[in-house]
Amino acid sequence: MPGAGKVWLCGRLMREGRWERPFPNLPISRQINYNTPMIESRTLEGLISKDPQIHNGRPTIAGTGNTVRAIAIMYKQGLTPEEITVELPLSLAQVYAALTYYHLNTDEIEADIRRDSEAELKEKYGRSING
Repeated sequence: MPGAGKVWLCGRLMREGRWERPFPNLPISRQINYNTPMIESRTLEGLISKDPQIHNGRPTIAGTGNTVRAIAIMYKQGLTPEEITVELPLSLAQVYAALTYYHLNTDEIEADIRRDSEAELKEKYGRSING
């Protein structure tokens, strides 16, 4: 069988348990270094901020009072990023920054949303939270 023992993944060739450059005849400057580990960034510095004095430390869009969780809720309700910019005084880049932060930190934001859910508030404060 031709190609037996070879595995291609994302443009890389694995042969005998080791990754090889797919085009060894290209000059090194034209090839991607596949052995360099990817660095994951968990913050969107300058676009998302956390301040313990603003919204109890919830992540907010820098320079605004809008929280990432508010953007995430609107998005989950079916609004597109463009529609969110109509509802809130934000740029499209700010909305995408909030959605990026949400997707990188889904567990954190979802836990925050659940803490303020109607069921949680009823359990915490009793049945008559609406008066």
